[in-house]
Amino acid sequence: MADSRYVGMNAAAARLRDLDAVADNLANVETPGFRGSRPIFQSVVAELAEGDVSQVHVTAVADGVDERSGPAIDTGSPLDVRLADGSWLAVTLEDGTVGYTRDGRLSVDADGVVRAGSHPVHDDTGQPVVVAPGASVRIGERGEVFANGDLTSTLGQHAIAGPLTRVRPSVVVGQDASQVSPVATPVQVGMREGSSVSGLDSAIRLIGAQRAYDEAMQAIQTASKLDERASELGRLRG
Repeated sequence: MADSRYVGMNAAAARLRDLDAVADNLANVETPGFRGSRPIFQSVVAELAEGDVSQVHVTAVADGVDERSGPAIDTGSPLDVRLADGSWLAVTLEDGTVGYTRDGRLSVDADGVVRAGSHPVHDDTGQPVVVAPGASVRIGERGEVFANGDLTSTLGQHAIAGPLTRVRPSVVVGQDASQVSPVATPVQVGMREGSSVSGLDSAIRLIGAQRAYDEAMQAIQTASKLDERASELGRLRG
């Protein structure tokens, strides 16, 4: 029954990873610009030595990012923006690398640095957006940044082709940097994007993942008991 235990262990590990993803989603239901995560599963066919199919194993091989947009939330703030579907703002992360976010809660710190969430946001030349400290700032419908009525820069927007990897709750990177390209799309001012996950859907998914995990653990226990009985029978016959 070693194969049966192995199948059960793979299934349990996959569902445990699913549970971790659901827990992360539930923790970020209210996080602006958050994109939900979902494990990517793969089936593996194991064969006996003579080539006959023995078992099909299911394992989690990666964590995917849900690319669906979150709901539009009307805030009325002249610094809040909601990007067009498929567009991302470039930001500088704590380690100096570049990430991409749809968290449109823009703010201006005491030094005049414009931030998306907590990260400095880039303009369309790849430089941080900086205005005069204390200036009155507003955002135009094409992402223009106006300070005291004067156009100072334009928010840099980007499209990311291919799979995404989340590095912060609302920040992702493309798995292939060459697939990131600049775009110029309108923005909705006075609005922001909410989380792409809902509490109800995540709770339902949590229950399903927990049941699947429990079933996998039960399968492991059953296989172990059958192995023990087979060993006892072997000793009795011997």
